[in-house]
Amino acid sequence: ITFSVTAVNDAPVANAVTRTTNEDTAVSVTLSGTDVENSTLSFTVLTQPSSGTLSRTAPNLTYTPAANFNGTDTFTYRVSDGSANSNTATVSLTITAVNDAPSFTLAGNPPASNPGAGLQTVANFATNISRGAANESSQTLTFNVTQLSNSGITFTTPPTINATTGALTYAVAANSSGTARFGVTLSDNGSGTSPNVNTSAQQTFEITVGLSTLSGSVFIDSDNDGVRDTGEIGLPNVTITLQGTSTGNTTIQRTTTTANDGTYQFADLPPGTYSVTETHPTMFLDGVERVGTAGGTAGSDQITGIVLSGNTNAQNYNFTERGLTASAVGLKMFLCSTPSGDVLIHQLLPAPAGNGNALRAASSAATNARGTSNAVVSAASVEPLVRAAIQQFADAGASAEQLARLSSAQVSIADLPGDQVGEAGGNAITLDANAAGLGWFIDATPTVDEEFVDAAGRLQATAGGDASGRMDALTAIAHEFGHLLGFEHSAGDEDSLMFEWLQLGQRKRVTSESLDDLFANEQTWDW
Repeated sequence: ITFSVTAVNDAPVANAVTRTTNEDTAVSVTLSGTDVENSTLSFTVLTQPSSGTLSRTAPNLTYTPAANFNGTDTFTYRVSDGSANSNTATVSLTITAVNDAPSFTLAGNPPASNPGAGLQTVANFATNISRGAANESSQTLTFNVTQLSNSGITFTTPPTINATTGALTYAVAANSSGTARFGVTLSDNGSGTSPNVNTSAQQTFEITVGLSTLSGSVFIDSDNDGVRDTGEIGLPNVTITLQGTSTGNTTIQRTTTTANDGTYQFADLPPGTYSVTETHPTMFLDGVERVGTAGGTAGSDQITGIVLSGNTNAQNYNFTERGLTASAVGLKMFLCSTPSGDVLIHQLLPAPAGNGNALRAASSAATNARGTSNAVVSAASVEPLVRAAIQQFADAGASAEQLARLSSAQVSIADLPGDQVGEAGGNAITLDANAAGLGWFIDATPTVDEEFVDAAGRLQATAGGDASGRMDALTAIAHEFGHLLGFEHSAGDEDSLMFEWLQLGQRKRVTSESLDDLFANEQTWDW
């Protein structure tokens, strides 16, 4: 008897798989199947995991749990030998909880404080304080503050940060100053055994006690010694840049521009080493740089190596210029007179009667004049007044170009016709030698008005004083300088600097308000 046994394909078998991983950690998963005929098997995932994702190609997969998920997850699959499908098998995944590091954000460095100022509290110094995953919400947090460096501060209350409010508190002893650098971490009371993490990455901050200032001037230095003498004109709107590194290793960079009088200041500087650099005004010849009271090294348009400790007032870091460059100068300023004091007499500008820019003595002036004895102008007496007039324009907000025009103007002394005491034209002004016979008041201290009193808003010479009964030369110079800047006579406004008549004993100053008024009637010049 002969028996024939016909082969029958047996379905393959898919095997259950189990894997374990830590929270937030991917794990490889290899699917498993067998076939009695040893056929080539293919694998098909039937259901996806609910708390993670699969990547790569079956049977070699990677399971990545969802962020901060822990617990169990599953997915199913089957295999096929090309003719028959297997049973459905389950992959069981266990994700072990891991303690996450807490986190926070620092606001930066706290504001600097003064020595001995008592307990300092900086609200919201630490923000975005987090314990980690939602399942860690009951953990207790603690900030750990560690001193990394200290350049001279004595703390009576060491810095601490409140883990609930994020407030920083500390106190500093009197007579101590400097910068202290701290590292800060945040810890929770969960496990710290790997792979658990219970402490955040370190962040740093600085506490600065005793801020300093650094100041100086940019000016036209007539004797090129770096010292600002009375009457030397400051240059406004010059850019000064400060760079430095605090003792706590923080980089500091600031920029400012000089004020109307040429001064500048950097305030609230922490202890450290600094440099200041001038952006050289292009119209001026370079002068010298002067090292100020806190020391340093002078270079070209720069002073370096300035060391500031706490509570330092570093002064006189000066940058000077020696006047205008050749390309910026049309006709240079000069003054002329004869040795006898009777001026001269070289008329640089025509001075016909009726000159539109002439300043005239008011008709009542002759009645109260004191005469001309010792009241004529000379080169020596006019030069300080010219500087003072330019400084008035600078203080009032005139631009660098306008001040350059005034600094390059010709100033001459002549015998002007009639009642003219001054005139302007082109790039020059002329003063009458003796104020049309009425006599000049030559102010020895032109930056102050001590010879005048404020009478109903007007500066009038003190009765019987040196300015009484004379024409004020400073006012005349400022008036004519106004014409050089394009300002016309202000008809009817007797209080205006640009009114065409000047009274005896009357002083008018350039102010920011008057300059604004003058701009309303400004002419156009090609310069």
